[in-house]
Amino acid sequence: MTNGITLTFNSRLAQHRHVLWTSNVEPPLPVADFDPALLRVLPVAIFKQALAPLKLGRFYPAQILNTNEVMPAPLFRVVAIAGSDLTADFNHPLAGQAFTPGNEAGIANPCGTASAAELLRWAGLDTPLHTGEVDYSDADAFARDDDAEDATFYTTPRKVMHMDKVCAERLAAFYHAHLPAGGAVLDLMSGWRSHLPAHVGAVTGLGMNAEELADNPQLQSVVQHDLNTLPELPFATATFAAVVNTVSIEYLTQPLKVLQEVRRVLQPGGSLLLTFSNRFFPPKAIALWKRLHPVERVNWVVQLLHSAGFTDIHILVERGLKRDPADRYYPQLKEMDPLFAIRARA
Repeated sequence: MTNGITLTFNSRLAQHRHVLWTSNVEPPLPVADFDPALLRVLPVAIFKQALAPLKLGRFYPAQILNTNEVMPAPLFRVVAIAGSDLTADFNHPLAGQAFTPGNEAGIANPCGTASAAELLRWAGLDTPLHTGEVDYSDADAFARDDDAEDATFYTTPRKVMHMDKVCAERLAAFYHAHLPAGGAVLDLMSGWRSHLPAHVGAVTGLGMNAEELADNPQLQSVVQHDLNTLPELPFATATFAAVVNTVSIEYLTQPLKVLQEVRRVLQPGGSLLLTFSNRFFPPKAIALWKRLHPVERVNWVVQLLHSAGFTDIHILVERGLKRDPADRYYPQLKEMDPLFAIRARA
């Protein structure tokens, strides 16, 4: 059976779990203790704001600093902005954070040989600030390269997956583990496939393309609806036991309003399962999504969920399985597309 290594930790807003599937299952390397010397007060003037806006709580590569000084790490987080100075934290994001390492087993897919250091390379980029919110308020945060009406773009059925076969299998396993038996489900921003387990109840698909919705064998009813034009959901309060949103959150221009509506149509204690990977339609994805590190996107979504009133938020980041050799991208990409999965309760 395939093995993996895991890191589990808590943050102010969520419980986090990172899984790296690998045959190299030595324990994760220890994270260095928090070092105050790795907090650097730097002039704002050396931050290349032509490349990205300077925002509190965000992560940036050290190359964004216009300086000849050698920085202590390749990545930093902005933890303070005061006047003409910023404070950059070059500590690992989990420095000073309690976490539990572990091992995982039980799936039949082959896996790679990545080391524990690879697990730590992403872990912690999904964490909020200890106090206050990360500033995601870019002036163009919700701008898109193609700002034409979505109804025109989605007239054409595309029937693509936006993830490889292995990632889709892990996504389906996540849904199988967390969707209630017999409960009514809303597949929000649905397409031609839903990846849902057989044990769920009636499934309603809300999407944009009639042909794709009609081709989805798991939908008992369909609703064509443009959430960017009308974020209000056309359902009564407390209609669904669960809502799923698969590889689509990056296309919403009013995500907070939509998530507030999702909470309204969920039954008390109902679950939202929200998943994505690292592929999308660039012309229709919001600018903020394309600007953030793939794991940092998780924290943006979690912050939105918290603002919309969701609780009991759990995060899963999963990667490392070998891509199917039959996959069209296999010659260039030997590893599965990463899975980012979030579940929360209304």
